Amino acid sequence: MAFECQECTEVSKNLDNCEKDSCLEQIEAQHINISTLDCHHKNCIKSSYTAKQSPCNNVLSGCRLSITDLPPALISEILNCLDPKELGVVSCVSPILYRLASEHRVWKEFYSERWGLPIVPTSMVSDEKSWKELFVQREFRRPVTSLALDLTSIYSGSWDMAVRVWDRASLKCLKVLRHGDWVWSLAPHDTTVASASGSDVYVWETKKGIPLGVIHNAHDGNIYSLARSHTGDFIFTGGEDGAIHMFEMTSHCVKADIVRVATWIPHSGPVYSLAFEFPWLVSASSDGTMSLIDVRTLLRTRRRSLGKNAMKFKHANPNSLEPPQRMLHGFGANLFSVDIGADLGMASVTNGQFSTLSTEGGSYGAALYVMGDSSVDCGDNTLFYPLVRHNLSLLPCNGSASLLPHLLAGKIGLPYIPSFYSQNGSIDGLLSGVNYGSAQATIMKPSSQSHQSLNQQLRQVSETFQILQLQLGDDSAQRFIRSSIFYLSFGKDDYIDLFLRNTSGIMLKYSGPEFAHILVSQMVDAIKYLYDANVRKIICLGILPLGCTPRAVLDWYNITAVGDDDYGSGCVEEINELILEYNTMLDERIVEMKSELPDAQIIFCDVYQGIMEIITNQNLYGFKDIENACCGVGLRGAMVGCLSVEMACNDAADHVWWDLYNPTHAVNSLLADSTWSGQSLPSICRPFSVQNLVSTSVPDLN
Repeated sequence: MAFECQECTEVSKNLDNCEKDSCLEQIEAQHINISTLDCHHKNCIKSSYTAKQSPCNNVLSGCRLSITDLPPALISEILNCLDPKELGVVSCVSPILYRLASEHRVWKEFYSERWGLPIVPTSMVSDEKSWKELFVQREFRRPVTSLALDLTSIYSGSWDMAVRVWDRASLKCLKVLRHGDWVWSLAPHDTTVASASGSDVYVWETKKGIPLGVIHNAHDGNIYSLARSHTGDFIFTGGEDGAIHMFEMTSHCVKADIVRVATWIPHSGPVYSLAFEFPWLVSASSDGTMSLIDVRTLLRTRRRSLGKNAMKFKHANPNSLEPPQRMLHGFGANLFSVDIGADLGMASVTNGQFSTLSTEGGSYGAALYVMGDSSVDCGDNTLFYPLVRHNLSLLPCNGSASLLPHLLAGKIGLPYIPSFYSQNGSIDGLLSGVNYGSAQATIMKPSSQSHQSLNQQLRQVSETFQILQLQLGDDSAQRFIRSSIFYLSFGKDDYIDLFLRNTSGIMLKYSGPEFAHILVSQMVDAIKYLYDANVRKIICLGILPLGCTPRAVLDWYNITAVGDDDYGSGCVEEINELILEYNTMLDERIVEMKSELPDAQIIFCDVYQGIMEIITNQNLYGFKDIENACCGVGLRGAMVGCLSVEMACNDAADHVWWDLYNPTHAVNSLLADSTWSGQSLPSICRPFSVQNLVSTSVPDLN
């Protein structure tokens, strides 16, 4: 294709008749510069444009013929003057120029000048077309900005504005998904993959390679990060504008409806990374902060037409901003990547440095499941309460934090724990926890129908686990259960209704140590049952000093017919000794279980010790009355229980006891501080506090 200019070339003679200015306009319209034609300073070409300027109508019909009307040899010589980028532009003008520009021998020269000749098999460069391909692949190769994988495929996104789907077994490219801008992030799920391209989000069906839906202009600027829920219904986006959006996707065969349902703006810089592990969304930003977002407050459940439970959102206004539950500061540099485990352990990458994080001291990612007797129930789980409650009265909760587990839930960052009987079979009421506790619940199987046994509550727990597995999937449900806290508080009603009152002749059948041994053995069996169901974090409470409660003292006084002086002395030591025996035995068995259940985190909280500390040092803790119930009638306020809140005293905060057997809110608050972090009272939990239990990681599923 070499070209040597001839003096008698016909086109030179014809071009001599063309007016220079007129023809130059036409040539510029074809994106050809005069210097291009004159690059080799050949006399014949130069003279063509410096000759006499006569009208060109007779030769080129008004100079409207294009460069492609030139002989190929002349075109080749012209193309020889171009650099690679210009040659690529020319190849886009017309099929003829594409063929000539692509076949041009100069591509080999370009490659050799830039990188030297490649060491490749001869067959790869046997024709000139391969040199352009090799040059383009190397010159215009773009960085891979994102990677993702599932069980069968690898997904890669690049600045070449494409997502490639690769087979994991053969490593062959199966599909190329074209976009209109650079691809920054990928989030596959099942047979779909979400991709962030510029400010748009695409959802692709990967087998057919077709887009199911597109979110245009989701952010101001580029979208740098994506995350998806385990069900694939929800897509989270993080953008250059520092915002995080949450979208719900509903699939309809060949298309998907995608609606924005929530927005957070926790960052002042671009959001480079998102990670989601139900119910927590974590973001990392260039401003050096991480945000922690709990999506449970947005969820509600609806039943789809196919019978599948799906999560929906309460907020109809997508423009309303949601606050993050917690911001983590102090990194002082760009955060480029973050991930999160099921137990809310987090890892981040900051300017090349890897860090692991926990959420101690802030908002926690655990649900709280409560089992127990009247110490945990306000009557919500007691059937026919308050019509049938015998002589047991309860604290007025009414959705507020009055009992110890409610107060602990608040410290963990959870809402009021709903009762089991308030559930409707959906998942939305289970994600922050459930209270299975019931007034007069006992460890031993009771003969009375008004009592509920420990085993009955375990069956209710199993029902909850089944719902979680159906809604979240087996793996996600198991991880969720492992990270959740189980709170067990039993035994008080066993002593009140079965042993001290000698129901069914219990006191005649068993001695105090024998009765305690039976109760502790069944408690240990319950803990092992929960462990086998994948529970790993358990709080086990001892029994309060029952011998100091108003009704226990009154009953003991009536039975033993002791004098007024003895009655006024305070607590019944005989009853307290029985309780101490149970508490000590349970504490010891929990220590022994550490070797039997090596990855379980079980703590024992001694409320007996805490309340006795208050009674012994009542002035120190601000209590004026340690004997009488605030809400009750008769001696010690214990002859008739608290039938109505209107019966209560005006100074409940001065009393240790609220009613027959339960402490006041003021006492529960001190106990909550002690169990949580060892404050207010000497620490009553061992081997560590509830706060440490919540933030402690448990080994992941094998």
